[in-house]
Amino acid sequence: RVKSSLVILLEKMRSDKNRSVREDCARYLRCVLETWPWDDESSQRNVNITSRKEERLSVDSARQVGNGLGRALSDPAQPVRNEAKRGFQVLFQRFRSVWNEVMRAGVIRDVRLRKTLLEAAAKADGGNIFEDIASLDDMSLNSLGQG
Repeated sequence: RVKSSLVILLEKMRSDKNRSVREDCARYLRCVLETWPWDDESSQRNVNITSRKEERLSVDSARQVGNGLGRALSDPAQPVRNEAKRGFQVLFQRFRSVWNEVMRAGVIRDVRLRKTLLEAAAKADGGNIFEDIASLDDMSLNSLGQG
């Protein structure tokens, strides 16, 4: 099943020693968020009757991906963090309620990063949250692992 691959991608992104594997997992998860149809309560009225339920991304799956990408924002490798930022941006734009849950869940334990993301989100209102952050790459994102 395709959905079971999400668990594997999340695990590899979290624990694989190879930076390229973690980066590719983050990229695939971003693509999932960007392209898979999903179960949105407001779109349930417009769902095609013939669509197969198992091919849709559930809110719970989006939450799991969001939590994984939130953790990856503190990855020691910058390319992984950059890909996680792209995915976290998609989460913000397409799954705002899930993004809010991830932010409240404490997945991003770096207080400064969380505060900066929340402030940028307030300004962006659906736009690019990382555009409002002067230089997120220069911020010490590795402090999450220490907290």
